[in-house]
Amino acid sequence: MTPFLRHICSFPIIDREKGMVADVINPGVIVLASLRTTERVQFPYRFDIEDNIGEAIHIHYKDNIRIDLTTAEFTKLAEAMGDIIDAIVDVEGFSSRDFDPVALVGLSGSLPHLEKIEYVSMPLADIQVDTFDPDGNPILAGLPQSRVVKALNGITAENDAHTVQLNHIRFGDTERMTNQERVLFNLERVKRYGYPAGGDYITIDSRNRICDGQHRAACLYYLFGNIEVMVRRIYFGKTKEEMSRDWQRESEYELYIKEKEERMRQEAESRNRSWRQRLWNLISRYGWATWNKTEYDRHEYVERLTHIEEKLERLEQKLDSR
Repeated sequence: MTPFLRHICSFPIIDREKGMVADVINPGVIVLASLRTTERVQFPYRFDIEDNIGEAIHIHYKDNIRIDLTTAEFTKLAEAMGDIIDAIVDVEGFSSRDFDPVALVGLSGSLPHLEKIEYVSMPLADIQVDTFDPDGNPILAGLPQSRVVKALNGITAENDAHTVQLNHIRFGDTERMTNQERVLFNLERVKRYGYPAGGDYITIDSRNRICDGQHRAACLYYLFGNIEVMVRRIYFGKTKEEMSRDWQRESEYELYIKEKEERMRQEAESRNRSWRQRLWNLISRYGWATWNKTEYDRHEYVERLTHIEEKLERLEQKLDSR
C-alpha cells in the first residue's frame, strides 16, 4: 500500500494474551464535511470526510470505499484539488482559493459555465438575498431584509430556523456553532479585521444575488449602514439544460403566435364574408329602389336612397381600412 493510502494507527491496543495488535480505538470522530448535509447540493450517496482522532483522516465514498490519510496528506490532497479546479475553470481572475470551500461546493455545478469575474463597488442595500415574504413564500429582497441583519437587530427566528452551520466549529470544542453564534463571531471579526480581511470579498452573481458573504455584508450594514463596498461579481453562461428550456419556450411562443395569427385571419375572413354579404344586400336594395322609383313619391325615394348610399359608403370605408 502506498504512503498516500496507508492506514495510520496512532493508538494501537496490544492484546497481551494473543500477542498481537488489536483494533484501534478512536477517542473521537469529527465529521469535517458531508455532502449529504449540504444545503445547496443533494448527493445520492455518501461522501463524508472525518477526523478520526487517534487514527486518521477518513474519506468515505459511497458505502464501501474509504481512503485513510494523515493530516499532511489530506492537506496536500486538498491543495491538489484546488489546482485541478483552477485548471478546469479557465477564466481570468478565478482562483478556488478566493472562495469559501462550502460556498465553492454550492457553486460547483455552475463553475463549468463561468464566463467572467469582475470587482465592482456598490451600496450594500443593492445586494439581493434569499428570504421570505409575510406569507412564507421564498423571495429575493435587498440586504436589509436578510435573516442575518434581522438577527443582528434581535429578530432571530428566521436565522435560528436556517440550516445548521457546516464550516464553523467552536474553539476548543467539537460542536458546530449555532447560527446566532456564527452571527456574533462574524460581527467581532469584521470589527477587528475590517473588510475585506485577507481579500475575502462578498460574492454576487449578475443579478446582484449573494453567493457568498451574507454574514460579512450583514455585519457591515449593521455597523456602518448603506455604505458602498467592493464586491466580486461572477457571470455564468447558460447550461445546456437552460438553453434547451429557452429553445422549448421559444418554440412554444412561436407556435402560440402562429395559432393566434391563424385565429385572427379566420375571424377577419368571417367578418369580411359578413360585410360582403351586407354589401351585396345593400347593392340589391339600391338597385331595386332605383328601378322601382315610380312607386315612391319623390321625398320617400330620396330619403331611402340617401340612407342606402350612406351605409354603402361606411361599409366600403371599413373594407378599405382592412
